[in-house]
Amino acid sequence: WRLRRHGFTLVELLVVIAIIGILVGLLLPAVQAAREAARRMQCGNNLKQIGLALHNYESAYKVLPFGKGASYAGAPVFARWSQHAMILPYIEQTALYNSIDFRSPPDTPGMGGVVPFMPAYSNASGVNAAGSRTPVPGFFCPSDMPPSDIWQAQNNYVGNQGGWLCDRSDQPGAATDVSPSETQTGVFYYLSKVKFAGVTDGLSNTVFFSEK
Repeated sequence: WRLRRHGFTLVELLVVIAIIGILVGLLLPAVQAAREAARRMQCGNNLKQIGLALHNYESAYKVLPFGKGASYAGAPVFARWSQHAMILPYIEQTALYNSIDFRSPPDTPGMGGVVPFMPAYSNASGVNAAGSRTPVPGFFCPSDMPPSDIWQAQNNYVGNQGGWLCDRSDQPGAATDVSPSETQTGVFYYLSKVKFAGVTDGLSNTVFFSEK
């Protein structure tokens, strides 16, 4: 008797490869859509956690955190702490919050363009170098996590400052006020101390944070 040899012919192998390729082509968009849906859900959860943090902050201090803190002598006016830093203890980032020395300004990235705008600033003492550069996962949309070669303390969630792109001025009502007739309509602005009771449109009708 003769031993029978088992195997695939070249045609059969090519057919199998073609079928696998078709299946991958059909399944890949579905897998990508599922992943993006999961990221969208995580992004919504990040905003929910920020909302809860604001509620807990207001419960503890009876006001919402300021949108931009006071300036520091010897530092540029844009090197200040924001509401993001203030709510760190309420998004399970107490260790990072405790590592920050709020008596000194944060390090900030440079903002460029056609005209150099807000050049990078680093505190000479380096006291807040680590705290200023620590990425907080809850501040990033999963679809937009930063690569390692850019400023790590950026975020995808911005507070409602109102109708102005920037503050009216650092001292509303002073001679340096850029527009004395205007009033702040947002929730987070320079040294703001907004209470929930002061949100006259109603909390459910007001956007506090949004994704950017």
